[in-house]
Amino acid sequence: MDPLSLAAHPPRPIPLALLLPTGAIAWANEVFTQLPTASQVRLCQAIPLTRVLEPFALPPENGWSFRAEPIHTPGVRAPDLRLTECGTLWLLCGLPVVSRATLAESNDPVTGLAPRAVMDECLAEWTGPNGPACFALVFIDVDDFKGVNDRFGHQQGDATLREIAQRLQATVRSDDVVARFGGDEFVLLLRGIEPGGGWRKLKKRLIARLNEPFETEGNAYHSPGSLGVAFFNRSDPRTATELIAVADRAMYADKPAR
Repeated sequence: MDPLSLAAHPPRPIPLALLLPTGAIAWANEVFTQLPTASQVRLCQAIPLTRVLEPFALPPENGWSFRAEPIHTPGVRAPDLRLTECGTLWLLCGLPVVSRATLAESNDPVTGLAPRAVMDECLAEWTGPNGPACFALVFIDVDDFKGVNDRFGHQQGDATLREIAQRLQATVRSDDVVARFGGDEFVLLLRGIEPGGGWRKLKKRLIARLNEPFETEGNAYHSPGSLGVAFFNRSDPRTATELIAVADRAMYADKPAR
């Protein structure tokens, strides 16, 4: 079912709203209108602040975890939709918040790291109004991981991912977030890290640990990682989607450089 139809005919009682680019509500279901006024205002205010027409997560509100998704509407209407012209709407969809303790119980089965769901939740919190003043998001991709699987088998590939996870956890602080983004990709959320000497030193340590050889049956092999970073600062805030996109591009730019 397309997002506009979902907004018009929600399959379950969850908060849904369609917003204009200005943040004004064009349509909302009863569950959304029953949210506290302050929660509605905060959700609506996030829309005109976004810089890209891409989905992004919002900080939890009143027990709901919200996601915003842009919808291009060439003359399509939903019932009671107060919009007559073509343009872009934003669909706000809320899902029940799952506690981090519950999510942690389903940690990534290969590496034991936090799953992407925990990373998404943390990123929504950190970019929200009560998040830290600054932090860094580091995107890491294991180079030639397919070659490891092809040469040594998937069991050794999993062992390589576990070893990388342990190296990352040993390199950063205990209260930093280390998550498996998916496949051979990892994400670090580093509170209080800004561009400058502190980040340069940490980057050197991360690269050094990723460049250390791995061993299997007495044979050593290398599977280094490429990394990219994006910085968040309250003076020039970015959305979660923007941070991931910036770090991802920087990571791919890092690959041919080394």
